[in-house]
Amino acid sequence: MMKENSNEVLGQNIIATLGLEKLSDQEKATLIDQMAELVEKRVIFTLLERLSAGDEEKFEKISENDTQSKIEFLQQRFPNLANIIKEEAIKVKKEMKADAEEAEEELEK
Repeated sequence: MMKENSNEVLGQNIIATLGLEKLSDQEKATLIDQMAELVEKRVIFTLLERLSAGDEEKFEKISENDTQSKIEFLQQRFPNLANIIKEEAIKVKKEMKADAEEAEEELEK
């Protein structure tokens, strides 16, 4: 679920925003997947900071199991999980855009 939500937000115009329309469909999909993984890691890191020590320990034990169990655990503790994912995806998009603009400026020098 986390990856699907972040993939949806990340896919919205990010390829055009970054000027990467010339990439193959496979390259675009790979880029979106990598960005979604980044969002997922950042969301988990953010949420772990908000968990109590006991819940963090429970999450660590669940982490050894399947992804669905982790998602269910986080959804129980954070009813606004979808919004948190969306916010983090937007942050990543903005950072990627700023990095692309900076790289473009460097190339123009």
